[in-house]
Amino acid sequence: MQQKILIITNSHRPDDSRVYQKIAKSLAKKYQILILYSHIIDVDNENNIEFVNLKSNDKIVFKTKALDIIYDHKPQLIICVEPYTLLIGNIALKKHNIPFIYDCHEFFAEAFADRFKIGKYTLEKIYSITEMFLYKKAAGVITVNDILVEKMRKHNTNTIACANFPDYSVLELEATNKEYDLIYIGGISQAKGLQLMLELVHYAIEQSFTLNLLILGTYLSEKEEQLAYDLVRKLDIKAFVTIKKTVPSNDVYLYIKKAKIGLSLLNPNTKRYQKAIPLKLLEYMKEGLPVVANNFPIVSKVVTENNAGFCVDFDVEMTFNAVKKLLSDEELYLRYSQNAKMTIKEKYNWQNEEKKLLLLVDRVINE
Repeated sequence: MQQKILIITNSHRPDDSRVYQKIAKSLAKKYQILILYSHIIDVDNENNIEFVNLKSNDKIVFKTKALDIIYDHKPQLIICVEPYTLLIGNIALKKHNIPFIYDCHEFFAEAFADRFKIGKYTLEKIYSITEMFLYKKAAGVITVNDILVEKMRKHNTNTIACANFPDYSVLELEATNKEYDLIYIGGISQAKGLQLMLELVHYAIEQSFTLNLLILGTYLSEKEEQLAYDLVRKLDIKAFVTIKKTVPSNDVYLYIKKAKIGLSLLNPNTKRYQKAIPLKLLEYMKEGLPVVANNFPIVSKVVTENNAGFCVDFDVEMTFNAVKKLLSDEELYLRYSQNAKMTIKEKYNWQNEEKKLLLLVDRVINE
């Protein structure tokens, strides 16, 4: 009988790019997977992966339902995706002796503290201590980069980096006509570079250099959506900016192929952005798009060291100069495009990370 792994998430979509597309699909090659989630959408089961929608945003109700399912199914391992689900993992360990692994895929404590205007340091410290207390008893911790590994290994020695890199087994799409000069995919907000990208388009016009920008994603608040509308009108750039809020996940790569350059211009005032490689940056590169990205050390190691684009300060003029250089030099563009694809194929891909995930899970289950 096939061994069973239960994955719990109280905030992610069931078809999430890491939870489902990477972790669940990889583990389903050897194990039976059950994903517990709470989201408005339902998805169909598939070979070795079953989805159970607990249909409750109330954390107490979610916890109770999850523990009932754990009792009924008695999995060999639980994977907790957020700090709150660690509470469920700890209870299952104590009551049923079921081991759990923590998939820590972001800087949760810093993200929590950033919601508040005052007391950020204290709130981050309290959150971090609580999170640490909850993952200390985990059978292992999977996280996304060496910065988090170094931090978390102090409290759980069985911590590994299992980065959220693109899946290179997905077939590369055929080349298509380039309708857009620039593309950005992700949450739409000032912190994600919204204002800088719109001002970039306007600045280019002033330099007699036209840029067409495509933005795909969801506004992180109504205030951000109003800001975008007001800026587009104020800068008179409506003809050069396309913003699509709802795009099926399967169509995202089609849009990437329609663009020439991928943008990743996060506001450095949000400190945690300086400690991670944005997944979309790598997905641009996988499809052969040179990128213009932040001059953060962790990002520069991917982009600059592999000659796959340019890293710049959070500055309109500097960003424009990098974009113009790529678009004005065909030989340079093609070379950087090829470098981008090869960088993902040889280094930054899920196939390399999957091996580490399977090794850890196999060891925990078979101990």
